[in-house]
Amino acid sequence: MPETTNTAGVSYGPLTAPLPPRVADTEARSVALEWKAGEISDPVARQRIAELIFRADVLRQVACEIQTTPQRRLDLIEDLEQVITHKILDPEANGLQIQRLQTASACGWARQLARSATTSLLRNRYGAKGSRLMLFAPRELSTAGQPHADAVNRKINDMLDTLAAETDNELITADDPDERNHVENVLDKYTNAARYTRGADRIRHQVAAITEGLRLEPATRLDRRADRDHILSIIRNDQRAARRSLEAFVAVVFDGEDPDDVEPVEPLLMCVWDDQTPASARRILELWPDIVTLIVEGANAARSRPSEQLARTFKRTIRRMIPADATWREISEVLGDCYLASECEPYNAFAPLTETQRKAREKASIISRSRTDATLQWASDFPGSPLGATGERIWARLTRTFDDLLEDSQTPATDADAA
Repeated sequence: MPETTNTAGVSYGPLTAPLPPRVADTEARSVALEWKAGEISDPVARQRIAELIFRADVLRQVACEIQTTPQRRLDLIEDLEQVITHKILDPEANGLQIQRLQTASACGWARQLARSATTSLLRNRYGAKGSRLMLFAPRELSTAGQPHADAVNRKINDMLDTLAAETDNELITADDPDERNHVENVLDKYTNAARYTRGADRIRHQVAAITEGLRLEPATRLDRRADRDHILSIIRNDQRAARRSLEAFVAVVFDGEDPDDVEPVEPLLMCVWDDQTPASARRILELWPDIVTLIVEGANAARSRPSEQLARTFKRTIRRMIPADATWREISEVLGDCYLASECEPYNAFAPLTETQRKAREKASIISRSRTDATLQWASDFPGSPLGATGERIWARLTRTFDDLLEDSQTPATDADAA
């Protein structure tokens, strides 16, 4: 008999002879027992279970429960096939647990997951608010220095889908409607916020969605740009470095182990976990290593360059602390440049710059960063120390000022502003 292949690439029996769900469940249980006995491999077992679920026509039944147009129903079936296939065939997808099928219904599992995913899938295709796939787009993760952007994108979406839809996740009580609503609200919030962002700010929204959705403490942003660049270089070249640093932090700080008994890690990298609670740190360790890397990167990557209008407002705000003093005016101008160079990218991602202009901005940024320590000393020595008596206090004050201006500015940068 000829086989049928669904849109996800899984071959199964002819549509003219579907299996009743009860029969599919019985056969899936037999497959699970064979797998447990070591008679078949994990990939073979998953493939056979997928074939049984699709022959039971569960996804079409779920799609028919939705009041929508025939074309949208067909689109939904196609999307559900992709989701279910991935959850079954990929053992890292936090999806099907074969051992559970010895006592649980395979079709029931697929039906529950399909019903839970339906709303978000329809929104992703047709919703006015956009989709979480826009928030976690592979090309954006590539700008974060991730060498396997597609895999990271897939894993993040698996994780968030699990939080919103499934009941097998131990990080939160996913069968609690309040928790599901919390995750969906977080996704909508940061998807909308990311709509007008690129580069570093997009990464920050991605990380905020992960940490807020999972109720995790964010990683700590190191004070010095040189330190941040150093740890970013480490984690971008070693995808497990961030996770190892957290393992060492938990062992020494929370479990009281002797530092000499713990695998050596870069001390600066351990500092990014200073604000963690025991519960949050242990939850982060349950995530994939590349998502742990993204959490560290989101906290320590350079921020997006603001529009020229906002940059001018930032320096003008500093200058107005002592408006009539010529020396303070000069300090505020240089200090503003130093801060923006140290904390932000050299140019705005929206700016239509030539390669020559980009290189000039990068060079100017390096020069401004090299003047930071001397300028902080200059500002702290100014009579009355309007920003603070130490470099650390001045920097903290500048950060608060900058963040307040960003929060007040709701309009995305235009090309004219960014240039």
